[in-house]
Amino acid sequence: MSSTVQNEKKYWLVLYNKTNGNVESAIFKHKNDGRDPINDFEQLNPSYMVIDSGEGETLPGPVQGFPRIN
Repeated sequence: MSSTVQNEKKYWLVLYNKTNGNVESAIFKHKNDGRDPINDFEQLNPSYMVIDSGEGETLPGPVQGFPRIN
């Protein structure tokens, strides 16, 4: 396994789309470098605000039906 893969974590995100008001979801790969993954996602995607998140790539049951942006 490469060191890049070992140093990445995946996060599920529930997002508020500031442009259209929709609630959506995403899976975000983040380098495990001590920085805040939520802040990094919002900096890369300024039209979204993270409203819930967790480690892993499986969304919790209640939010699995939200449209995915990726």
